[in-house]
Amino acid sequence: MFEFFDYIKKVNIKIKFLSNDIFAGEYTSAFKGRGLEFEEIREYIAGDDVKTVDWNNSAKTGKLHTKIFKEERELTVIIILDISASMYFGSKWAFKSDIATEVSALLAYTAVKSNDKVGAILFGRGIKKFIPPKKGRTHIWNIIKTVVEAEKRDKTSDISTALKFLGDTIKKRGVVFLISDFISDDNFYIHLKSLKKKFDIVPVIITDPYEGNFRSSSKNIFNFEDSESALFCQNRLDFSPKHSETVTNKFKNIDIHPISITTDKPYINEIAKYFKERGK
Repeated sequence: MFEFFDYIKKVNIKIKFLSNDIFAGEYTSAFKGRGLEFEEIREYIAGDDVKTVDWNNSAKTGKLHTKIFKEERELTVIIILDISASMYFGSKWAFKSDIATEVSALLAYTAVKSNDKVGAILFGRGIKKFIPPKKGRTHIWNIIKTVVEAEKRDKTSDISTALKFLGDTIKKRGVVFLISDFISDDNFYIHLKSLKKKFDIVPVIITDPYEGNFRSSSKNIFNFEDSESALFCQNRLDFSPKHSETVTNKFKNIDIHPISITTDKPYINEIAKYFKERGK
């Protein structure tokens, strides 16, 4: 029990540090609000956009007045997280699932700091848990705790089911981070095409450098924690080493740009790079 809470605390502390140190301003630049809302009317100042002139007030007062708008910043952010068996593999520093947990927490924490609502959908072959969007840092703690506690028995994942649930459940427009290794069939791309009209979808592809290289690494010794892990690795013997590249190209074909992360490199660099490029 103590180890469990110690792990959650360590994740929480790490995420706070990364969010404060690296993502200040970059998240809000990368993900704009839903539009503009009226704030006030004031006298026209040289350089103001002529399109914002309030002609009614200008006529009444005899002086030019302009309408001032502010960005409606609040977003709804949904994190869709794959917790199937294939995520519980790692040959270097961490399992893919560990990286996915930290990335989920980092994105959620950064969004909440920007006053956005955050929710989560955990899936395997079906929907395992839905956490409705809310604000507040306590809510982030609950998300991390739920991810860590989630039952992980499904050997396969069904991304299509998760995306359908998203479309049926979340009615507001928002940002969606879809976190998975995308070891699945290709049917879910059809759902993405329709959902991208409503949601800003950002896939996060998490892979391990040893996937697909077991035959070429036959001289190495692998330790498996259980028979399911060994079975998973046996099934990955013919897995393409270029899986991440293939999935990335498929996303780009439908004008969706993913973040690619591997277990042997710091994920923070790839996320920061994505935010900066998108902010431009």
